[in-house]
Amino acid sequence: MQEKDYSIESNINPSLELNQWPTLCH
Repeated sequence: MQEKDYSIESNINPSLELNQWPTLCH
């Protein structure tokens, strides 16, 4: 469910995705 949210956010705010990506990866 959250994964979908991140996908949408990444499209709207690429900066947010980059900031959350490392947090999710680790």
